[in-house]
Amino acid sequence: MTREVKPEITESYEDLEEKVEQFERAQEDHQASIESMYLMSSVAAFMTHETSELLRNANDMIEAWEAVPEENRDDEFERRLEKTKEAKSKFKKQLGYAKRFISGLEEETENELYVNGKIDEVVEQFDHYTQQRAVEIERTVPKYIQPPELNPSIYTGVIMNLFTNAIKAVLEVSPEDSGRVIRFDGGNTEDWHVLKVSDTGPGIPEGIEERIFDPLFSTTDRPDDDPLGGGVGLGLYIVERVVERSDGEISVVEPPEGFETCFEVRFER
Repeated sequence: MTREVKPEITESYEDLEEKVEQFERAQEDHQASIESMYLMSSVAAFMTHETSELLRNANDMIEAWEAVPEENRDDEFERRLEKTKEAKSKFKKQLGYAKRFISGLEEETENELYVNGKIDEVVEQFDHYTQQRAVEIERTVPKYIQPPELNPSIYTGVIMNLFTNAIKAVLEVSPEDSGRVIRFDGGNTEDWHVLKVSDTGPGIPEGIEERIFDPLFSTTDRPDDDPLGGGVGLGLYIVERVVERSDGEISVVEPPEGFETCFEVRFER
């Protein structure tokens, strides 16, 4: 190799090395953005961009129907009007929640919060869906228990992903068999805040326990028109990363009696 060629190779190598470093930094920034955005995926399944337009259309429709003179209405008319009002109320509630959730992620603030309040927020978003499918929700979380100071939207996002995973799991079994039950347990030790989400689904297939936190690995397969959607294999992977970045850890542990799967999230206090 000539002396003239060596500097060119060295320069090319250094240039390539710099570009690799730039790419890796960009990848890290992109990954962080994806992780935050994915925590909103469960809400997005119910609340898409078109919902705002749908809400406006519903308002227009209700106004037009309410302008119809009472003597021109029949029972079917009144039933449809009431159903439309109920749907509008649900859409409005979901839209408001989605906006607050997104705003909380953007602020990246850490506040005091109560676990039961956050569980209530999540469960209420899916009340209509779970009640129609005979899914029961149990809870053994002390009334005023608090986790360490965290971004409330991050904590809510973790609960939401574990909860929707549990819903998908219990829908794989018949209500007449073992029942469709999801249970929240929580508590604080001297060093840890602990939250558990258990379900009576079919359980994690033997041999894949070590893979459930891998990216793009999924055990769920819901119909395309299901509001919860199918599994794309990112939920648990991203929950694990977000929890770890918040000085916590997540794992599959022995479920309570009568349950098949239990995820445990722990945050340092």
